Amino acid sequence: RPGRTTVMWWHALRAPLGRGALSRPLGQAAQPPCPAALQLPCDAVHAAQRATRRSRARRRPLRGAACAALLATAGAAWDRRRRNGRAAVGEASERPRRGPAWFLGLRGDLRLRWAVRSYCCDWIDGLHPKSIAAVAFMYFAVLGPVVAFGQLTAVLTGGILGVPHFIISASLCGVAYGTLAGQPMTMIGPTGLTFAYVAALHRLCVSNDWPFLGLYSWTGLWCSAVLALLSVAGTCSLVRLVTRFTDDIFNGLIVITFLATACQSIASPFALAAADKTLPFIDATIALGTFGTAWLCGGARSLPYLWHGARAFLADFGPVLAIAAATLVARSPQVAGLASVGGLSVPSTFSLGRPLFVPLWPGTGVPPWVPLAALPPALLLSLLFFLDQNITSRVVSNPTNGLRKGATYHLDLLVLAGLVCVCSLMGLPWMVAATVQSLSHVRAMARGDEEATAGGEPGGGGDQPTGGVIETRLTGVIVHAIVGASFVILPLLQHVPASAISGLFLFLGVRMMGGNAMLSRVRLLFYDPACYPSEELRGVRPVVAHAFTALQLACLFLLWRLRAAPSTALLFPSVIILLVWVRLYIVPKAFSPQAILALDEPIHEA
Repeated sequence: RPGRTTVMWWHALRAPLGRGALSRPLGQAAQPPCPAALQLPCDAVHAAQRATRRSRARRRPLRGAACAALLATAGAAWDRRRRNGRAAVGEASERPRRGPAWFLGLRGDLRLRWAVRSYCCDWIDGLHPKSIAAVAFMYFAVLGPVVAFGQLTAVLTGGILGVPHFIISASLCGVAYGTLAGQPMTMIGPTGLTFAYVAALHRLCVSNDWPFLGLYSWTGLWCSAVLALLSVAGTCSLVRLVTRFTDDIFNGLIVITFLATACQSIASPFALAAADKTLPFIDATIALGTFGTAWLCGGARSLPYLWHGARAFLADFGPVLAIAAATLVARSPQVAGLASVGGLSVPSTFSLGRPLFVPLWPGTGVPPWVPLAALPPALLLSLLFFLDQNITSRVVSNPTNGLRKGATYHLDLLVLAGLVCVCSLMGLPWMVAATVQSLSHVRAMARGDEEATAGGEPGGGGDQPTGGVIETRLTGVIVHAIVGASFVILPLLQHVPASAISGLFLFLGVRMMGGNAMLSRVRLLFYDPACYPSEELRGVRPVVAHAFTALQLACLFLLWRLRAAPSTALLFPSVIILLVWVRLYIVPKAFSPQAILALDEPIHEA
């Protein structure tokens, strides 16, 4: 009977088949057959029987070894699918389904990453010397955006959300996410897109005289409910519609946000200073020096100088050494005699300045219409978090990064929904998967000599881990725990110059550009046609590649304008979904399948 019923096969037709029989040289003895029974779906068995009947009708009998190989291949695929609990994202399901597959993807993610053996390995694998360098580097990579976005949000909201709230939220969410999520290499934190949305929500409250904190909390609660519903409904399988076309545009928007934030923090003191420009010049020098030092140390593995251990140390601890050097220079007597370089604006003591939990009900000072008024902004925020979380997870799980333990989109989204709910109840900033920090985490945990850059260029901007990655929960949990413990060393952090964090922002943004195919093809616009690299074009005519890149840049410019404009900043998450629509309907009509296959990737069928 067709279906999912299995049949016990004690032998495969006439000839027993050992492992590697089809690839074994003639005359070599076969391995003894496995005594265990092969459990195969009836569909695969019936397909083999039909193939046998067709071959007999043509009077060319199908050999037993070949038929057994067909059955063994189908059985291996069946066992792999059953072991994972579900088909991979983008793989055709065993039986056509209509509507959402409730809890199916979530159950598969739980079997994949919450099994006792797999979960324990996620912690044990972190007991590696490379984790020390990764924790030291990622501490500043995580703390920098937390402090920077905390300062900007404090100015925007009048102190309702500030640096202490960001530190608590980043630590709490980071430790919980690293412990419970399925993909621990993904780092969550504040992002530029989330900051833009909070800024638009605050402008909406100010213009209409609405209570910001009440609307903020209810928006987060509605968003949490929507994200949980999307997770259990299996909608994360729609990530198969997202290709490199969308990834490059979305990541390009994040890169521009990081670079714009860094450049603005470097250039703004020149406009605010009076006739004496000494302090802005010193800040710019420290920022660029931090960026240059981190960039050169990041590419130390490809340099011919020093010995292997020293080059590996510089590559692993380069950003940390750059920040330490910038701090020593800024606090040296020579620089202090010229101007007083400002440090990080972190509070000297810990204080929220309000109760721990936000009053949400009408009897506590919140108008009764606020819960309903928060629903439309929550739907837009859910769309932003859904895309940001899944696209970042997809980029982290890209095969070029060398991760082997599998992606868990549904479980990660459910954990994010719970964290958004907790942050909303406590009035803390929302955290979501951060692409720049996540890719930096992956590259910091890359094994051995895999970080040698393409072409020997320093900086590691285009490095892709080829020797595998140490996939562990330990580094992410420790980094965010230290971020939470930063209140103990707040006086010490006040000595770190703020311009050094601007240089770290610049380093993270430029480093992320190396893995973006769209930004790599932008360089070709300025190349001599006779010097076009073949690996960039992949057999496509230059005019076709330029047209494809121009379409991506047009979409990126549209997203940036909608995000930057105050009147449309609240609606720009809905425009991000248009990137998928452009890829589905515009790109196939404008470019040939060969060009799409070379410059992008095919969309997997459901």
